Amino acid sequence: DVVYNHVYNASDHAFNKTVPGYYFRYDANGNLTNGSDCGNDVASERAMARKYIVDSVKYWATEYNVDGFRFDLMGLIDQTTMNQVRAALDEIDPSILVIGEGWDMTDAIGNQETTQPNASKVKGVAFFNDSLRDAIKGSVFSDEDTVFIAGKADKENLIATNVLGCNNKREGIDENGHCNNGTADTNYGGADQVVQYVEIHDN
Repeated sequence: DVVYNHVYNASDHAFNKTVPGYYFRYDANGNLTNGSDCGNDVASERAMARKYIVDSVKYWATEYNVDGFRFDLMGLIDQTTMNQVRAALDEIDPSILVIGEGWDMTDAIGNQETTQPNASKVKGVAFFNDSLRDAIKGSVFSDEDTVFIAGKADKENLIATNVLGCNNKREGIDENGHCNNGTADTNYGGADQVVQYVEIHDN
């Protein structure tokens, strides 16, 4: 479980003390961006931040034989970085898993975030499908959400769409291949990019 998207305290972090203002994202007013809701976002799109992420993942895989990585708030990490992570791990062992939370949490890097709608641009990286979770048990953010396990009758097609990795042509796929599968528009490149779940440790 790797958390590269933010740190505890950006101003006191070794990265910021080494090269002030480089490793974190700032808005037009010079304030730290806060897509993570933790007070700061790491600027993964910067060359040395990207190198740190890729090199450390390679280290864990080679020195400790880690065979899978779950990226916390992966939507805050740019696609180029995640593609380089995948390529580096493929050189070590193509069977190493890379999964992450592809939530849409920032507009600071335009359309470069590693989110479910951009899934097909990061082959070999899988995404938690929160839409199936919400269809079956309801949103973790609303206790008023009525769903399939509570007897709600209009969720069958939505569940079928999600079980099929949002490739069910009967349900909501637009001309760009995006599928509105309930919680988010998605564009998976294949079934290997979809992690189906109902409950995990955080949501």
